[in-house]
Amino acid sequence: MHNNRYTLLQENHKWPTIALLLTIASGILFAWWMVDQAEKETRHELLQQARLVAKSINIKQIQELSGTKADLHDTGYLQLKKQLARARQLNPNCKFLYIMGQRVGGEVFFFVDSLPTNSENYTAPGQIYSEVSPAYLQAFETRQETVVGPITDRWGILITALVPIGDPKTDEVVAMLGMDIGNSSWKWNILAKSALPVGLVLALLFILMAGLVASISQPKSSTKPIMYRLLLPLTAILVLLVAGFTAIVLSVQQRHFTQDNQQILHEASAHLANRLADQATTLATLGLLFTDNTAMQQALQGGDRHRLLTAYQSTFAQLRDVHAITHFYFHLPDRVNLLRLHNPEKHGDLINRFTMLEAERTGQVAAGIELGPLGTFTLRSVQPLFAAGKLIGYLELGKEIEDLLTTIHDEHNVELFVSIYKTALQRSQWETGMAMLGREANWGNFAEKVIIYSSFSHFPTACARFIAEEEHSHYSISPEVKFNNATWRVLVSPLTDVSGAEVGDLVILNNVSAAKASFARLLVINFSLGLVLLTALLGSLFILLRRTDLNIRQQQELLRQNQDFSQSIINTAQVIIIVLDTEGRIVNFNPFMEEVSGYSLAEVKGKDWIATMVPKRDSLRIRHLFKQAMSGIQTKGNRNTIRSKAGHDISVEWYDKTLMAEDGTLTGLLATGILLHPGAPEETHFDNK
Repeated sequence: MHNNRYTLLQENHKWPTIALLLTIASGILFAWWMVDQAEKETRHELLQQARLVAKSINIKQIQELSGTKADLHDTGYLQLKKQLARARQLNPNCKFLYIMGQRVGGEVFFFVDSLPTNSENYTAPGQIYSEVSPAYLQAFETRQETVVGPITDRWGILITALVPIGDPKTDEVVAMLGMDIGNSSWKWNILAKSALPVGLVLALLFILMAGLVASISQPKSSTKPIMYRLLLPLTAILVLLVAGFTAIVLSVQQRHFTQDNQQILHEASAHLANRLADQATTLATLGLLFTDNTAMQQALQGGDRHRLLTAYQSTFAQLRDVHAITHFYFHLPDRVNLLRLHNPEKHGDLINRFTMLEAERTGQVAAGIELGPLGTFTLRSVQPLFAAGKLIGYLELGKEIEDLLTTIHDEHNVELFVSIYKTALQRSQWETGMAMLGREANWGNFAEKVIIYSSFSHFPTACARFIAEEEHSHYSISPEVKFNNATWRVLVSPLTDVSGAEVGDLVILNNVSAAKASFARLLVINFSLGLVLLTALLGSLFILLRRTDLNIRQQQELLRQNQDFSQSIINTAQVIIIVLDTEGRIVNFNPFMEEVSGYSLAEVKGKDWIATMVPKRDSLRIRHLFKQAMSGIQTKGNRNTIRSKAGHDISVEWYDKTLMAEDGTLTGLLATGILLHPGAPEETHFDNK
């Protein structure tokens, strides 16, 4: 029977142990899942950043590259390199940023990278990527954006976002943009994102483990109600759980809010570069329509202003209405202006703009934005004109970029303004130009710059900080700025003309008031739901613990009644009941034993039973039987005599059972004895089992 008790104790410990192991396994699995989710989110963010950079790349500039060292002095190569360098500054974790191509034979090479030429990790144009991984080749083959890595090459252990750069007109993949993150930075990013949920889970896991271990190893039972012992720690767990879950949800929402805002601002900035490239192509295409016109060639060669004006005045009007062309020039081979169709009275001046000089140098179309003397940005395209292989002059088309800025304002729902360095302007000409355009000219408002365009009807004074150079950094999104009863995030991008010279800034402002209000509502909703959930859980916990305490009290009362009943039986039973320890010493016996033996319990407690109450003639046999009983061989019906305090021998028939502790350890022997009537044989024992 003692073996059954030990088995029962093992069963009692079995389920808490299983629960402990399942809790540990669940915590480990959840932590692994959270880290995996954090890595997926980090990959998505990296891909999104690379996608934004790819959208801002001028495809035409890549198409004009040869993919060799001959590109080192190409204007397009230098502009791309400068653009990549600035984009890399936006992301402190970005280690390398570059554009790759693939030759017909499958070789992968570099068009341009973001590092200066004196950098240890600089990659020259045309350099072959000899250790290219299969993941890169698969990206070229499938033409799908992806994140690969970690991959080890000569530049280290890297995780890379690959985004195809394609020609939207032909769907041809021209190149592949790569953005690299170092492995250590990558791991730290994942750790930072998963630290809160994983830490929360580990804390809960530790508390649960401590509770389960305590339930298994608790040496003594406590009479203190379960509610008093568990309500406070379980409440702390629930509060921590609900608060942590709410914090995780809000953290995720905050990251999404920030990412959405960044995407809006960067896409608006990239939109201007892409639209300028597209419209430069349009201007060049329009210019080509006039190259084979014999009448135009004759008038230009003859310097006939009147004939050109008469022939192209209506054409200019159509171009202005359809394509928003604002400038139409004919220049002589020596770059002297012959005719301005948009301002016929002015002519005869020498044109020294970069686009004109570039067209003269290359004999090909030169296009890009340039800052005019009136302080306006104009997208220009200069087309050299030839007759019989001889240069006869130039055709120049141009358009103000204000319509592009207005388009960005409307399509992206952002505000923007353009500031120009005063050193790039002449005050009198600029003020004249602003008056012609119907704009306010406030030369003295700022120390170093002037505003040439603003989508605001009245320029906010709070935006003055984005005019001064020391108050902002390029390509970084500012903290929140409040003005005009709204909250804004601001991105400042440098404005460069076609020559690559920085002449001012484009400032884009995104109104995040609605998004912040939505986030605030989400915060209130999450807090309210968390509070309701916490209240419900605590209420359920309180009811559960109260019911548990009530059940325990009922069971304790039933146990007490049973114990009282058992004790009354022991006290009144007309049989001997004695408890011995493992050494045979007396631990306890009942009142009937006191009555029969004449000894009180206090007299003999702790003394050797056999030496005290068994006659010497029986001591060896009884000690042998005791050892058998302690080894697990139960004895039934053993008969022997005991000697009373008065010296009388009393015949008793014995039955015994070993006593076990909760852990299965042998603690003693319980023996019951029945008095035999006089004349019964004293040594008729046996029935040993």
